[in-house]
Amino acid sequence: VFLKFFSLHALSVARMKSLRTAAASTTKYQSLGSYNPDVEAPDEAKQLMGHEETEEDTKSNVRDHGLMPGNDSSAVESNEEKKDALPLFIDGKVKMISDVDVVGEQFTLRFHLHVGVPITAETKKKIDACAKEEDKKEFVPTLTIINLESEESRNFEDKKITPVNIKDEKVRYDVSKDVFDTEKYPYIFRAKFDYNITCFEAMELYKFPFDCQDLTVDIRCEDPKYFFTETKFVSKSPKKKSGPSAWPPWFSMDVNNLCLKDFDFAEDGLLCELFHESAKDNKAGRSYSHFLIRIKLRRDLGFYFWNFFLINGLLSLSSLTCFAFDTDQDGLGNRYATLFTLLLTIMASKFVISDQVPKLSYNTALDTYIIANFGFIMLFTFAQTPFSRIEHEHTAEAYDHWLWIGTTALWLLGHIVYIIFANKARREESKKLTADTKKLKELGVKKKPIVKIYPKALDLDNKDDNKIFKSSGDDDDE
Repeated sequence: VFLKFFSLHALSVARMKSLRTAAASTTKYQSLGSYNPDVEAPDEAKQLMGHEETEEDTKSNVRDHGLMPGNDSSAVESNEEKKDALPLFIDGKVKMISDVDVVGEQFTLRFHLHVGVPITAETKKKIDACAKEEDKKEFVPTLTIINLESEESRNFEDKKITPVNIKDEKVRYDVSKDVFDTEKYPYIFRAKFDYNITCFEAMELYKFPFDCQDLTVDIRCEDPKYFFTETKFVSKSPKKKSGPSAWPPWFSMDVNNLCLKDFDFAEDGLLCELFHESAKDNKAGRSYSHFLIRIKLRRDLGFYFWNFFLINGLLSLSSLTCFAFDTDQDGLGNRYATLFTLLLTIMASKFVISDQVPKLSYNTALDTYIIANFGFIMLFTFAQTPFSRIEHEHTAEAYDHWLWIGTTALWLLGHIVYIIFANKARREESKKLTADTKKLKELGVKKKPIVKIYPKALDLDNKDDNKIFKSSGDDDDE
């Protein structure tokens, strides 16, 4: 069984390395937000590639390794298919986060999303001709939340659909011809969605409870004709809420309504990413645009320190009180009784911790600490055995003296090493608080992908693959 497991693991590692190496050869990229099918890649970019990529090479790379989120889908989709691609101007606000369930790996989120949709003059006439406001819903692109666990409510405010000419002063979006054909689509309307949902989130708990977690919401546009783009306002930009940082002008969060029991909201902990899923990345054979919201949380250590670390540390330290008993037959009986009682107590605390995390195939940092304390007491228990074989009292006293020095030094050394490990783990986890998808991959985050429809390896090595909009810094840099 061990040899079979080892061989399968080795094959899996080799396969992943080959996929990453081969996927890195996909060199044709283009940002969705600035897509223009009429503009060719500059000669300098072709020279950086080292060779001109042929159509056959492109098809081979796509067939074998797939195009990744953020990559240029034009490698497999003709310019004719992308010519009429329209941007969806998005902005919104997270209103509340609650019920972050580590065991169930889910959380509840309430937010609203505004979507600006460009339309033609003919579509405007159809919207104006709608007798009921509800009939206008068919003109709004369908948005799907990929990691949706359950949906308490989702309200669509159709009364807000009022087409306005792009040149009108009421239009809040900074629209240019570089984004789409404003002559063919001279009108735009703004729709609002209100969500109160529960989302699935696969959590990485290797360094629990020193960990930091991402709460993500993956919104996909079901109509391949549209793609999400960054929203720039020309006037009346949304009012920025006061909080730990200044949010992006097109997305914000109400930090006063974060009902978090075990977590603290990280400063500058709001990231938004736009990426593209090509037709080759899913079984449906359709291309989609995604809008990903990342909310960064840091776990609060207070509960776990007072209820687990401190209690288990004192339990293992109290095992040294066995030296108060003599090394004769009665004294050894008392020592064994004390040590086995402590072992059972630590095992009971281990069962309590198992209710705090999901069933995992690996040990968390807290599991490692408890197992280390259990091993310390067990080793101390075995160290009492030689007393039953020592005949001379002087020898027994010397052995007991050095045993006391050794166990005390081992307890101190073990806790010093663990404190160093805990500080290092906390620093490493803190790097995730400002990391986007590409950076998380570089940090080696081991968690299940949210988007389960990707059957192929993800390649995010290209710096310009994804358009990342962070919650800090100047707007021009973003």
